[in-house]
Amino acid sequence: MDLIIDIDSVEDNANSSYSRSFVNSTNADGAFQNSTFLDDSIASTILSVVELNESLVTEYDSAPTTPFWGDNSTTSINKLDYLDELSRKAAVEQWPVISYIGILMIVGLVGNLLVLYVHLFKFKRSSTRTFVVSLACFDVLSCAISMPGEILDIRFGFDYPSVVCCKLLRSITSFCSISSGFTLMAVSYDRYGRICNPLMRQMGQKKASMMVFVASAASIFVSWPLALLSGSKTVETNNPNITGFECSVSDNYRKSKFPLIYTICLFLAFMSAFVVMTVFYSLIGRQVTKQSAFRKSVTSNRQRNRTISSNTSDSERNGHRIRKISSTSMGGIAIEENQYSFENESDYSISYPSKRHLTRKSSLRSTNKIAKRMPDDNRTRKITMMLFLISLVFLLSFMPHLILKAIQALNKGFAQNTTLAAEILYNIFVRTYFINSVSNAFIYGFCSPRFRKECKDLFKRVIARRRKFSLNSNSLN
Repeated sequence: MDLIIDIDSVEDNANSSYSRSFVNSTNADGAFQNSTFLDDSIASTILSVVELNESLVTEYDSAPTTPFWGDNSTTSINKLDYLDELSRKAAVEQWPVISYIGILMIVGLVGNLLVLYVHLFKFKRSSTRTFVVSLACFDVLSCAISMPGEILDIRFGFDYPSVVCCKLLRSITSFCSISSGFTLMAVSYDRYGRICNPLMRQMGQKKASMMVFVASAASIFVSWPLALLSGSKTVETNNPNITGFECSVSDNYRKSKFPLIYTICLFLAFMSAFVVMTVFYSLIGRQVTKQSAFRKSVTSNRQRNRTISSNTSDSERNGHRIRKISSTSMGGIAIEENQYSFENESDYSISYPSKRHLTRKSSLRSTNKIAKRMPDDNRTRKITMMLFLISLVFLLSFMPHLILKAIQALNKGFAQNTTLAAEILYNIFVRTYFINSVSNAFIYGFCSPRFRKECKDLFKRVIARRRKFSLNSNSLN
């Protein structure tokens, strides 16, 4: 039943009655009559209806307001309209943030699906492939669920629709980020073993899969408190009688120290991952520097050996073969025993002789083997550099988020009552960790020629099929 009566319809009915009276009077008397034909009872009825309608509207607007979530009363409907209008205006003001997240979502989803396709169907099984596919899965989950959840959070800043949805989305976002971090720690350990300890048994695909499983389980354990902490947080409005609700730390933990403790634990976990990856990649960098110096010496020795080989026949004729080589060929250079493990360990693994002076034949043979393996060594270094860049972007993308959250946990009034520009910048920087879910595909394309080639071939096939389909459609028409 409508509480607000349509005044226009009442006036129309009154005017109709007046018209009928006017016509009847004119027909009866045959002369034009003034507006006195309007009956006094009709006028009083109109005034009564207008006063009743105004009193109902006043009572409707001043109805008591209480906190709600899903109340279907008339008062709650009025509040919902008011809060929805506030949320809509706030979302319009935050359009740069929504655009930023939307662009990351689309680009990241397309890029990571491309990474999954290429590595699953075009690359052979290996530990690196397992790690790359796992990271892409976490990134796809982040782009498909976490980023839309953040847009939903901004759109309904005063009337978030569901507590369960809030808890679920926050937990998934935390799971994706922490899983990526733990997986990258495993990646740094794997690369450290391949570069710095090549004689040890290296991580295979099964062990890499187990490491990813452990990382996922650990991230679930770390993320579950967020599902407990998240919920509806009361938001004040310009109307003192109306309060809204946003998806944040629940009001139940407003006076608790648990959110601060959890934030500190996350910050310490991040710093631990930062230290572990920094140590591993520092050791890798030092070893790569040594290997670079070794490769330069090998290349130099190979050039000298070519000169020596051309002069060997003259030396043999003069009976000075051994003396010539021992004094001139290698110059007393000793090569330490080393084994370089390449991406496919069983196919790209060679050993160099232990520390000793080399004869001419062994030196030439070893030098040629080293030279032949140079491209494989470069490939291993490129893969290590690629994974290092992924880890670096992960660490850098999370720093602004953790710093802002730590400040907010220590200062409850932080980021409140600020200007619109400051609020937009805060909402962007507090979500910089989403860059990690988008950047990996670009890093693969920059560091992996094979990945670029497979992507180009895929695009060519798609374009060719579209042209073929278009030609077939035109021929049928």
